[in-house]
Amino acid sequence: MKVWKIHKIIGENNQQKRQDSIIKSLLKNRGLTTKNQIEKFLHPPHPQDLKPKDLSFNQTELTKGVKQIKQAIKKKQSIIVYGDYDADGICATAILWETLHHLGAQALPFIPERLKHGYGISKKGLDELTKNYASHPKPLIITVDNGIVAHTAVKYARQKGFDVIISDHHVASNTLPKANAIIHTTKLSGSGVAWVLSQAIAKSLHKSPPDNLELAAIGSLADMVPLLQANRSIVKHGLKKLSQTKRIGLLQLFKDARIEPQKISTYEINFMITPRLNAMGRLGHALDSLRLLCTKSQARASKLAQILSSTNRDRQQLTEDQLLHALDLVRKSNREEKIIIVGHSDYHEGVIGLIAGRLMERYWRPTIVLSHGKTTSKASARSIPGFNIIETLRQASDLLVDVGGHPMAAGFTVENKKIDQLTKKLQKIAHQKITDKLLKKTLDIDCEIKLADINWQLYRNLAQFEPFGIANPQPVFTSRKVEVTEARAVGQERKHLKLSVREGKSVLPGIGFGLGKLAPKISAGSQVDLAYLIDENNWNGRKELQLKIKDLSPVPVPARPSNNAF
Repeated sequence: MKVWKIHKIIGENNQQKRQDSIIKSLLKNRGLTTKNQIEKFLHPPHPQDLKPKDLSFNQTELTKGVKQIKQAIKKKQSIIVYGDYDADGICATAILWETLHHLGAQALPFIPERLKHGYGISKKGLDELTKNYASHPKPLIITVDNGIVAHTAVKYARQKGFDVIISDHHVASNTLPKANAIIHTTKLSGSGVAWVLSQAIAKSLHKSPPDNLELAAIGSLADMVPLLQANRSIVKHGLKKLSQTKRIGLLQLFKDARIEPQKISTYEINFMITPRLNAMGRLGHALDSLRLLCTKSQARASKLAQILSSTNRDRQQLTEDQLLHALDLVRKSNREEKIIIVGHSDYHEGVIGLIAGRLMERYWRPTIVLSHGKTTSKASARSIPGFNIIETLRQASDLLVDVGGHPMAAGFTVENKKIDQLTKKLQKIAHQKITDKLLKKTLDIDCEIKLADINWQLYRNLAQFEPFGIANPQPVFTSRKVEVTEARAVGQERKHLKLSVREGKSVLPGIGFGLGKLAPKISAGSQVDLAYLIDENNWNGRKELQLKIKDLSPVPVPARPSNNAF
């Protein structure tokens, strides 16, 4: 059982007051207390209506970058949109390239190959572009979702005759690359930055940009940015566009994934669409994902969607196989260390981030997984709340070839001969900064309520908080000492827990995915403390509310008084 952190116990007696108190508590837990904050959250403005201050850009740099791009379009200067191979980078590339093409620019996208070029704007990537654009006068490179720490690559590009504009959202280092302009904020995803830049370019030319907000929504969800403020606007309105999309490639991908466009939500994007888009960048060439998003051909869309789905299945199998090996390495390692660091020459660069995430979740420790090459190794890191992994890695930057990322996820390159030294340094930092409290997995619970509070009115009120995601998770509730009326393990290998609980006259069904092992510990008539989400279950045309169990704890039976007399 996790450590439960309960933010509010609803104590009012009146039923309507209890409902109001629940909603107020949920808003407060998300930092929303003023009337203006609450209104913008429940009814987020369209991203086009956001003010510059809402987006946290350096307006001078944005104006300078837009001016140069506008001149490049008018002069028919070659423009290269230099993207990234993950879902956010692919969406960002599609957004900016489509906009530039729509505005009449001589623009082409460039997506680096993970194993050939490495991450972001790089010398190898620039050498390839130099061959293709050798006869073009002063081509302009615009990076999307990368470039903010690419000091050496930007310098190399300028020496090769390229102008460079950076648009990125990753954490900057102490100094910035010497680019022509830097359009940067950590408040948005890479695709969010690209969308804002595209809007600004079109506005400067007094033209309407193409309608690609749905791509910004996909990229924002894929990159797990906080779904508050501007990101909430992008995702909420972008999901609505997705449900009505006419993009042939997305519709074909929905068909392959058996998604009904009208019912699309953050779940379908996070667990069905994003993995398919990411799979090409992990095991193949992400250019195929970009082609799928932008194609106008039904035949090509069908073929590309099949390729993405097939590659994703291969990625799933490879991840599982290499995860088993990594788990074995962890079991044999020093389990007292507060940071997990494992690596092997067989680990594929494309899945080490996924393995790191799975290990982090299992052991609740910051985790680094390395793919060893002949002389250098690529690494991916995932962290736990309270431990800033990019800040930690930068404390060891003297041992690294390069490093970049976010507080919760990062990547770097290291020379093999320095791995032992790096490991010792990171373990020392982890021991200094990671407390025992941080290593206890906590379940944040919004409110303690009664089962009688759960009704369709509450469910509809909770729906106003959608879309759910980072910084705005689906509300979690707890009810204490409820009576179990049924409990059994169900599903393949009996992995899941099916139960029914009662409190007074209120009886509700519940399902706990992955909790089947708890079935023998509870029985009809026993009492449990439950932590859960409120969900709608549709079965055979019948709708009912159910509890989606996150955690539970059997309530100990009081000891019977002794009959011994003294």
